Amino acid sequence: MKTFEDQDEFSQPAVDRYTDWYGFDTENDEHGKVTLAALVHESGHVKVWKKAGGFADWCEKQKGMPIVICHNLEYDLINEFGPKAFSELQLNYLKGRLISAKHRNITFRDSFNHFRMSLLEIGKCIGIAKKEMDIHSEEYVTIDALICLKVMTRARDYIMSLGGKMGATSGSSAVSVWRHMTEDEFCTGPLDTPWLRKGYYGGRTEIFRPFTQGKKIILPDGTEDREASICGYDINSMYPHAMLNDFPEYLTPDPTMEKAKGMAEVTISIPHKCYVAPLPYRGKNGELLYPTGVITGVWVYDEIRAAEKMGAEVLKVHEAYGCNVIFRPFDQFIHTLYGKRKASTDESERLFLKVLMNSLYGKIASKNMVTRTVSRYNLEKAKNPRIDEVKWVTYHRGLLDFTTPPQPYVNVCWGSMITAYSRLNLLGWLEQVPPEKLIYCDTDSVYCDNYPLPTGNELGQMKLEKRAKVMKVVQPKAYQLDDFYKAKGVPKPRVNKQTGQIEINFAQQYIEEGTTSFQAPIRFRASITSRRGVANQWVNHSKSRRSGYGAKILSGDRYFPPVVGEQLHLL
Repeated sequence: MKTFEDQDEFSQPAVDRYTDWYGFDTENDEHGKVTLAALVHESGHVKVWKKAGGFADWCEKQKGMPIVICHNLEYDLINEFGPKAFSELQLNYLKGRLISAKHRNITFRDSFNHFRMSLLEIGKCIGIAKKEMDIHSEEYVTIDALICLKVMTRARDYIMSLGGKMGATSGSSAVSVWRHMTEDEFCTGPLDTPWLRKGYYGGRTEIFRPFTQGKKIILPDGTEDREASICGYDINSMYPHAMLNDFPEYLTPDPTMEKAKGMAEVTISIPHKCYVAPLPYRGKNGELLYPTGVITGVWVYDEIRAAEKMGAEVLKVHEAYGCNVIFRPFDQFIHTLYGKRKASTDESERLFLKVLMNSLYGKIASKNMVTRTVSRYNLEKAKNPRIDEVKWVTYHRGLLDFTTPPQPYVNVCWGSMITAYSRLNLLGWLEQVPPEKLIYCDTDSVYCDNYPLPTGNELGQMKLEKRAKVMKVVQPKAYQLDDFYKAKGVPKPRVNKQTGQIEINFAQQYIEEGTTSFQAPIRFRASITSRRGVANQWVNHSKSRRSGYGAKILSGDRYFPPVVGEQLHLL
């Protein structure tokens, strides 16, 4: 039986602009001192250094156009070069994360920008077992470098087999494959205006009940327990499923909203009876609410029409653009990749396909803003008036935001519709559950008590992921399910290596006590103005819940939608 790497699509030579591919990883002690650094070539050749600086010297001697892959690029490069020399590299940041770097002829990229998971999880998918952590083990650091290299070179070859080219992020790689498949037929943009951006909202995250527990039961031995009646469901590949829909070819004025697809700015009245309110709305501080009452905003036609079916009434159309010429620009991409994923039994191929399928939608409405390193000398020589906007790292080097040329694949209307289709899918599931049974929802998941939902394996269908006896939700993305605790922005539990027992559960502390403290490195950009230390220095961080859940109104044991404006004639 052929393995994934033996298949015909991998028999073609990997043709790209880089002459050599390497994986690089560093280890350091609690004081930040580098103990090991490993460089692994695609051929299998390995070089290990026992202190920082050796790899930097190696970089000065390289010819051609090599590319070096790290997992957590910023951390490894600062470990090796030090904060000052790191700032002298050509750095490219996107939304605060280092996307790529360049030193002389060498390009650096981060495998985390393609695979947002740990090296342990990646290793399992590609068949390379990560070793037990040992910052003094050459084998340990070498395996880590090998994992990030192999997953990227295999992904490179697989993306090429689909006709695409690997980019710096999974999104850019997905766009490359999509554009090849459709021969740029749907790259009619860029279509991006501030008005369209007003109608671009993220996923829906809401609390309906802060605390739920199953009914008491008596076990055969006479002890008390509770029913595991709490069910956690996930929507299968929600965003890829949302892309399998109709989209307008163009937009023209449509003051009466008669056309098939489009976007409109309306004032709409949503009745109080809507326990699950239909429309996202930005509050005074930019928070995303789902209110009843009278609100004004920009939404896609589909969400406005869904709201009307739930009893809402459009009071005024301020501005609208629509189109009757519709097409399905993403069908070929999603159907092709999903078909391959269903047919594959290889974990690495399934991983690559999943990443590509889920990465395209975000690029369709992406902003063209990046942050790059600049030189004081070059700015002064060019008499660049933006020199006062630079965030200086050293006297000579700093960071400056840039607006890059808009890309032809950007269509904010389509991006808004993809996220709207996803919210409508979730809304449909939420409406199936009786209000008193709803507990929590988060983008593509629904938690409810003692209420079964239909499940399936296809795109857009539900799958039952979790069952629990107790659920406590303190804020969006911070909850307890039995003895499992999850909180965004908080590290995973610290586990004793010898016993395997949890020493500190940071998420549990955060949920039960409202605060937790943990060690984490200072990020490079934060270090510029920090008085606590230098980049990569591990210091104590704390995270606290300063306030309760204010996006909804708590009445008894349930949360209800906030009311915005007046209800007027709708009750």
